[in-house]
Amino acid sequence: VKLENEKKIFYIKKKFLNFFESSTNENYIDNKNGYYFLKRDLASEFTTELYEFIRLNLDNFLKEYYQSNYDVFWTNIIRSYPIKNFKDNESLLYHFDDNPKGVLKIFIYLNFQDENTGAFKTLFKQESTTLKKRGFLSYTTQDRLNNQKMVTNSEFKNNVKTFSGEEGTVVIFENNIIHKGNLPKEKFRDLIVIETIRSYKNLSKKNLEISLSKKIIDDFPKNPFFY
Repeated sequence: VKLENEKKIFYIKKKFLNFFESSTNENYIDNKNGYYFLKRDLASEFTTELYEFIRLNLDNFLKEYYQSNYDVFWTNIIRSYPIKNFKDNESLLYHFDDNPKGVLKIFIYLNFQDENTGAFKTLFKQESTTLKKRGFLSYTTQDRLNNQKMVTNSEFKNNVKTFSGEEGTVVIFENNIIHKGNLPKEKFRDLIVIETIRSYKNLSKKNLEISLSKKIIDDFPKNPFFY
């Protein structure tokens, strides 16, 4: 996605660094698996800058994709860090998100990301569909462990795309394609993750604030008329 106003990302990044590089680590949760998550009671402070960024840079694309209005179900603000000799765990194995058709995930890169700094990796839709027809499943941890070789030993292993990008890069994808998360081998990976859904009403600043502050329990609303 081509950004129309790169200054918008500057203000988001500045706020991000204020939280993650402050003199205290009380602003975020460390799950000890390579991720710092900004605490939910602080994340809502991104509401204004992120709302302006979405409306300016993503609004037209999302409305065209959904052929309707859209809303944000949840938003997460994350810093990933290297762990020496780390072996990929459940969330970092090839998987798809088992969500209904029409859910899009958005990654906003807040720093440069490539193979060494943990950039997102994915197969494309046609290849993902082929492997799922062959039996690729990832709903449980055991499914993921059992089925990794269906990607790494398949004819598609060299087709895995690494989405490298500069600060401000936006990656939008249907999360039912086969993809994987990655910890950086060096430095940090700074990222905002947004899950969007089709909606009968347009994104509001209030709903964005809710998506930033509520606990993430579900990947998508069980009630399609939730919004």
